[in-house]
Amino acid sequence: MSKMFNQREKIFQIFEQKRKAFFIYSILWTLGIGSAFVFGVIFLNLRFSTNLKINGQITVFILWLVVEVFATLVYLALLMISLFSLNYSWNAWKERLFYACISFNFYEIVNILIYSFSHHFFSWSRQKWTTYDFLIIALSYAVYLLLVLLFKQLLGMVPTVFLSFSFEYLTLFFVTYLTNSFAKTFLTGLLSGSSLLFFPSTFFINFFQFSFDYLIPNLMVSLATIVYFNQTKPSRSKWITFFILPYLGIYLSRVIGGVLFYQNFTYPGFPLFLYSLMINGLNTFFDFLCVGLIGEMIFSRLEVLKKRYDQKKKRYKMDYSIYK
Repeated sequence: MSKMFNQREKIFQIFEQKRKAFFIYSILWTLGIGSAFVFGVIFLNLRFSTNLKINGQITVFILWLVVEVFATLVYLALLMISLFSLNYSWNAWKERLFYACISFNFYEIVNILIYSFSHHFFSWSRQKWTTYDFLIIALSYAVYLLLVLLFKQLLGMVPTVFLSFSFEYLTLFFVTYLTNSFAKTFLTGLLSGSSLLFFPSTFFINFFQFSFDYLIPNLMVSLATIVYFNQTKPSRSKWITFFILPYLGIYLSRVIGGVLFYQNFTYPGFPLFLYSLMINGLNTFFDFLCVGLIGEMIFSRLEVLKKRYDQKKKRYKMDYSIYK
């Protein structure tokens, strides 16, 4: 035990000594990645904007510009958060690892993994499910179906850009926020996503298209469980991470589905992959803004409910350990 403790202390001292140099390196690396991203966006804009104008696709050109600008702002904001808002503590190391991957900072990824392994942050414990957990999943599932009926079935979507209100994701984020359990959120997402097969508004070609467009996006909300909400008031960066990580997975799933199953929807002179990036970027950004803004307002007022859930979970663990 003493050897292990001394080893941890040595690693911690090394991290402290190199903190300033590592921070300077992170700033330079982030500036380089951010600049490369901006130059890449400018290159794509110059490369394909002419074709869109020649073919008379002015509306598509404007949408392409909107997606480019919004994607650039979001990515630069994520890079800024990766520099100043997180640390290597047990509560935040997974978020830090996520931002290191976003910025392609491989040196930082290695450091985070070494630090987390040395402090035994990698742990998995099997949690017992209570009646309260099943009640939360059942209620969330019922509200999910109601929101799909209201906003998908009755209101529908804008055909050209495939915009619609996806407030049903709020129920999945609610399960994630309250339970902080990947398994419980995954089960709720699996039930909810599978049920979309029975709605006439669901666009169905085959099972794989349905999976990329509907099922997998529901399951991606489970990724939000990397964000740990403790008893203190969450920062704005924590809320952004809570919503942005699942939506990056949702966006990736939609883009792949667009490339594989919507070849006939593209525009002349515009590559299929970029078309999928643009259209799915537009509807995913719209979903992210709506769900993120409303979700933060709702969940930030449910701290009392979360505390009660955590207390019930702790009490159940104590009772179970005594019984065992």
